[in-house]
Amino acid sequence: MISALVLADSDSGKGSPIGLFVVLVLVIAVYFLWRSMNRHLKKVQAQRDQEITPPDEPQPPTGPEGPPPGRG
Repeated sequence: MISALVLADSDSGKGSPIGLFVVLVLVIAVYFLWRSMNRHLKKVQAQRDQEITPPDEPQPPTGPEGPPPGRG
């Protein structure tokens, strides 16, 4: 019976302002991480689109030694 009175008198159901502050900091951090990840994904998608789309006029590969052997 005494333990029930002690449990009823405790502050077990109340949150503290420090807990609220921690939760708000975590929410803000997740927001900025989400925004940063979206920027990085847009850059990756743009690079991927440039690699996938072929150039308008294909040019034969030439280097210092000329075109590859067996072609032309």
